[in-house]
Amino acid sequence: MIAGYAYNKSIKTTNLAELRDGQPYTWGQVLNVIDVGDYTVVQYRCDFGSQEGKELFAGYLAGVSTSHSFNTLEEALVHSIAQNYDGINTQAAHYFMKMIGAPTDK
Repeated sequence: MIAGYAYNKSIKTTNLAELRDGQPYTWGQVLNVIDVGDYTVVQYRCDFGSQEGKELFAGYLAGVSTSHSFNTLEEALVHSIAQNYDGINTQAAHYFMKMIGAPTDK
């Protein structure tokens, strides 16, 4: 946290550095933050909508949100890697997961 600065707990964020400092997550309660090299996955319990109460995984690439959440850690990590190499509209992660027989969101 920035010295002399206290977060407004009513303001939620997707900023990874702020999440690490305890700022509330936009999409729900953070359960775990998993780092693998340049990739990070935030495990959280969704607190609204049709996914309320469900544990989901949001991917980050070099500290920046990929703007996607998934049902599994594996899919979030694979998607982050695919987005890094193939761009934001990649379908590579979906087809990779399908090829190896892993469950996907689609």
